[in-house]
Parts: sequence; structure tokens; C-alpha cells
Amino acid sequence: MPGRIIGRKPITKEVLEELIRSGIPEGDTLDYKRAINLEKPQARIELCADAASFANASGGDIIFGMDEDGNAKAKELVALSDFARDSTERQLRQIFNAHVDPPIPGLSFEEVELSPGAFVLVLRIPRSWNRPHTVLGNPPSFPRRDGSHKRNMKVRELREAFGLSESIAERMKQFRAERIAALVAGNVPTALEANALVVVHLLPVRAFDGPLLLDVRDVITKDALLWPIQGRGVTKKINFDGVLTYSPSFGPSESYVQVFRNGCVEAVNATILPREAEGMIFSTSYEPLVESGLRKYLSFLLGEGVEPPIFIAISLLNARGYDFRIPDRFGEYETPQSGIDRDVLIIPETRIDSYADTYYDVLKEPFDRIWQATGRIGSINYTDGKWNRKEGI
Repeated sequence: MPGRIIGRKPITKEVLEELIRSGIPEGDTLDYKRAINLEKPQARIELCADAASFANASGGDIIFGMDEDGNAKAKELVALSDFARDSTERQLRQIFNAHVDPPIPGLSFEEVELSPGAFVLVLRIPRSWNRPHTVLGNPPSFPRRDGSHKRNMKVRELREAFGLSESIAERMKQFRAERIAALVAGNVPTALEANALVVVHLLPVRAFDGPLLLDVRDVITKDALLWPIQGRGVTKKINFDGVLTYSPSFGPSESYVQVFRNGCVEAVNATILPREAEGMIFSTSYEPLVESGLRKYLSFLLGEGVEPPIFIAISLLNARGYDFRIPDRFGEYETPQSGIDRDVLIIPETRIDSYADTYYDVLKEPFDRIWQATGRIGSINYTDGKWNRKEGI
């Protein structure tokens, strides 16, 4: 599978100028367009075919505002006229949604300032886990990028692509189920001080769609991004599955992070759910701990060039009877409810289509599910669907 010419680094003017200095031509993952041409219906269909052809192959980037020479090599940056990012992005998304089926997941736009008020735009298209995508023209087509051109997919390629989404979902669910079963059985990479666990899995679609092997020698250097949830100090080591970090550095561990060679991440905490001797009430402040850990691990995956979508999955193990302790407006704590009614609470996966500064919005549904398992409507840390907790961790 061809590698992306432009990695996950921030796209700057200098990055684009390097394409010109190096004479980089259009290819499997790169396309140049001098302007954004949306005036005629056929031009809109052609642009949709370009985007779909990348999504149906290896992913790629379309640079609007890059002129090319006669050999399809990057020649000159040309600022887009009458460019307004929000309206342009909205118009492009509307066009793609109207003419490409199913919609391409994970499209992102990056504007690059050449000089004050002068911009070019880069459309980043991931390799789609939901392929094949058809362009609803006359006739419809299933385009695929092939070098600097696109072609219609062959029958064999279509058969493989139509079976892809289901097989990826099955492999992902099987991976998660096997990991949960191992944890329930006590087959953990480091001894834990308790067996009531909060488990967070990060499952990049790319890990289940062809080979994605991380370099463990590089991974083990990522100190700050792989600290366990609520860890006190950290120890790191390479193991058979990839790289393990755990805390504390002595005795049974309170938490650990296992990074698998395929790009999946497993974060386990054994202190958020207190031991029975301390009462089966766990704090309403656990959610910032989970979000903070998730933010670090996603930053790690971003640095490794792992493209979304990424599925986030939260599970509670040996959780029967655990409940929240909620103060009323007078500061008195309410009588606990019946608590969680099962040992293993598996929250459905939720999808992240792009990296962000925080992930409270995407975590609302899984957090609500955990509160609902204790008999409540949803998390008290959200108001009108928005995160409302102001204090730090």
C-alpha cells in the first residue's frame, strides 16, 4: 500500500514548498488542483470522483492552490480567490454527501496561509473502512486511484471491498472480546492490586484493515503520552504484544497501558472502582481521568501517523453492585441505588473521525451508559449535552 507523501505533521507553507523544490509529482496519494472548480455539474462530479478514488484505495491529499507543470509535478502555490474556509468546507461537504454513497468518513480540511489573507486548502482523505464508495453520476462509477490517474474498480476489487466493512467490524469485535475474556480470566500483562477494573480500548480501523505495525523501539520512548490512567510513576518495557507501561513501579500495579504492535491501545485501571472493603461507591470524578488518558493515547496515535477513524470502547469488569455517590444541593449524599447489575459491563464502541483538543463530546454516550447502568438518566457532568465540570483532575 503506498505511503502518504504528506504525513500527519501540521501542513505548513514550508511543507508545500518542499513538494515544489523536490519536484514531487501527483501519484497514488497526492493530487494538485490550481483552483476549486464547482461551477458546473460535471466539475462537481469529477471532484467527487477524485475524493472517492482516494478513499477506495490508500487515502490521499488534494491540494487546492497548487499549480503543476507538464509532467504533473508541483510547480507553484497559487492563493485561492474569494476563499472563506467555513463556507468553502461546508459547500464541499454538501457536494460530497450529495454525490458519493456511502459518505466518505473522516474527511478533513486544512487551510495553509501563504501570506496575510492568502490561502490554499488541503483536503485530507483517509483510506476508507466503509468502501467501496460510488459516485452517483450518469452512469454511476466506483473510482480507484491508480498512480496519477483514477480508474473504475475491477469486479474482483469490488467483491473484496463489499466484504470489507463487515470483516473489519468482526475482527475488531473479536479482538475486544478476546481482550475482555483474558482480563476476566486474570491473564494480564502485569499483576493488578484489584480485580474490579475500568478498561479503555482504542481500536484504530487501520489496525484491522491490512498491516499496521508500530516500531516498539520508537513507541517505548513516548514517555508522557503513555502514562497509565491515574498513575503514580511509571515503568516501561517491551513485551511480546508490544510495549507495556505500568504504575506504580513496585508491587501489584494500580493501572497499566498496553500498546499493541497493530496500533491498538488497552488502558486498565484497578483503583477507580474501589475494593469492596472500602465500599462499592466510585467517584463521579472518574470521567476526567478517563478523558485525560484518552487524550494522551490519541495524541500518541496521531504522532505515529495512525489516521482516524478510531473506535473507543469502555468496559467495567467485576462491577456488580458498584454505584455512584451523589451529593444533593445541601451537600448530603443520596442513598445509593441498587448499583450495576452485572459483573461485566461492555459499553458499545463509539467512533472518533478526527483528532481534537478534548474528547468529552464523543465520550458522553458511553459515560451516560455507565450512569444508566446504575439506574440514573445520565452523567451529572453534562448539561444540555455539554461537559460542565470545571475543576481539574
